[in-house]
Amino acid sequence: MPHYGHNSHLGQTTCTLCRHQAEEGCIILNPHQAQYEVNECASPCIRCSRYPTLSIWYHKSCYEILVSSYKTAPIPTPDDLEELGRATSTLYLPPSNQKGDVASVREGLFSHHTKYIMQDSFRQDLLRQLPMELLTMILKYIGLCRYLIVLGESRRLMGQLRIGGGYRCERLSLSGDIYITRTNYQGISYISRISNTPGMLSSDETFPGESLSLPPNTQRIILSQDHMGVRNIQFSRTNSDLSADGSPWYECIGISDAISDAEMEISCNGLFLRSVRLCSGIASSVDRLWSSPYPPKVQSWNLYRIQYMRSSRLHYIQLHTGITGLTVCCMNGRNIGIHAFPIASREYKSFINKMKQRAIRRHLYWMFFPINPGESIDNIWIRQFRGCEGEFSNPVIVLQTSRLRTITFGPYIPLHLRHILRFYSLLRNGDGVVSGLCHNGLDPESRYISEIGVTCNPHYAKETVELEPKFDSYLSPPIPPGGWSSFTSWYITKARLQGLVEVQFCQDNDQPHHPCIGLLLYYDDESVETLGQIRWDQKISDKILAPIRIQRSNNVGKDYIRDIQGTTLADPRMAEDGWQKIPKHGIVVWWFSQIGDELAVYDV
Repeated sequence: MPHYGHNSHLGQTTCTLCRHQAEEGCIILNPHQAQYEVNECASPCIRCSRYPTLSIWYHKSCYEILVSSYKTAPIPTPDDLEELGRATSTLYLPPSNQKGDVASVREGLFSHHTKYIMQDSFRQDLLRQLPMELLTMILKYIGLCRYLIVLGESRRLMGQLRIGGGYRCERLSLSGDIYITRTNYQGISYISRISNTPGMLSSDETFPGESLSLPPNTQRIILSQDHMGVRNIQFSRTNSDLSADGSPWYECIGISDAISDAEMEISCNGLFLRSVRLCSGIASSVDRLWSSPYPPKVQSWNLYRIQYMRSSRLHYIQLHTGITGLTVCCMNGRNIGIHAFPIASREYKSFINKMKQRAIRRHLYWMFFPINPGESIDNIWIRQFRGCEGEFSNPVIVLQTSRLRTITFGPYIPLHLRHILRFYSLLRNGDGVVSGLCHNGLDPESRYISEIGVTCNPHYAKETVELEPKFDSYLSPPIPPGGWSSFTSWYITKARLQGLVEVQFCQDNDQPHHPCIGLLLYYDDESVETLGQIRWDQKISDKILAPIRIQRSNNVGKDYIRDIQGTTLADPRMAEDGWQKIPKHGIVVWWFSQIGDELAVYDV
């Protein structure tokens, strides 16, 4: 009999055979063939998000499809299926991969296991002759067909696992030629095994082999990695002979001794090479994982890291002249990600999706800080709460530019509570202006930014570094009763009104009442400021001539900015309709939080 409800906390896990999540009411099997009927959990479910009942499972229907394809070969045993589940388990929760799913469906279309199923619809030999553009359209029309994935990719991987064996740990000599075999998974080529002898290569088409030779005086080994394992391995003498291959992460192993007699220890699971490390006896250094095969050199005093946290995957942002701003995503009073602007919209959308995936129904804030032409970051600090350690100290980034513009990427702390704060400067006397940022905000295993560092331009050294930023003394809006905190409630952005020429507003169309959540302000000296939040994937209005007026409104008890217009459209009923005219002088402050949005103007 199937088990029900309380036994089926599956979280983000997927079927071993088709990689789809379980739907309410479907029957699934665990590795021991026990049946479960999936019931929908209450939202949010702690057990689903942190402690899934089953890490390896598969749809009963997928299992029946797979078994039906074995006419003469032995049917996969429960142990075979469990081994496949472990081999294809991810090292961390990956971002959604629609291209990978399409590639898996494509393999199913051309698999000889689906040939007779499809023969009344089309011929595979004719389908192969279609231009790639037409084939891509057909695949999009087919969608994520489960039985094509099961009979194509999963069926092939099962056969490959039987040939290649399960998990093994071996030693590899670097003194001779190196032979690798590869396997394709979700449209990506991975190293499945690596050896000093070509005899382990199979003639089967799913085991293509290639050989590598180490260049003399090798100084670095670069491993391209993702959530499944190692995609590629490069041996390098200098940075000039390295190349990025589209992998999200690169492990850089520096070598200072001769490696003619060195060995590497490799771990693979029959399908994917999971890890590589140099054996003892040779001087080496692992410079953690980076988003580029050309990691920067970060001095120890320019790096902040919560001590007890594991070594992170770091993303590097070079602050060249093409970077015109930084977007910092905040959650629960902490920074969880940083994105440099402008970068291709595809990368920005990927950043948004990664942040949303990490949020798990928590509220996100998007703070955009423009960097104007000729402007540099001169000071950068980490703000923490005194007396708290680790994530409970709520570390957030504070930076100051050469034009004395300062922003805190975190909640506003009232002036009378400033004594509970401490600041850690990422710069010391003599460091140059900040030329780049590295952080672990894109590390899929990091909940928030717990490691951040800077690189500096030595040609623009600054003799004295300020120990902490100057404090704002604005009176924050009131906090309603009901669990709100003075430490995490309100975020603040501010801008001058003197010299304002034009504005653009950002409208959040994901919310049903379409609130205006932020402003881009353009000045007569060609500089740019921001107020509120800016989401570049949402609506950005046309430019509006200053001076402007704003219209306030209320939705489910929360104040918000409904509309922003130029005052040339004003009429006598302006005050009655909730409109407020913004003057030409002073400082305008935009407060935002889950409580609502407030705009206030202060005299200079």
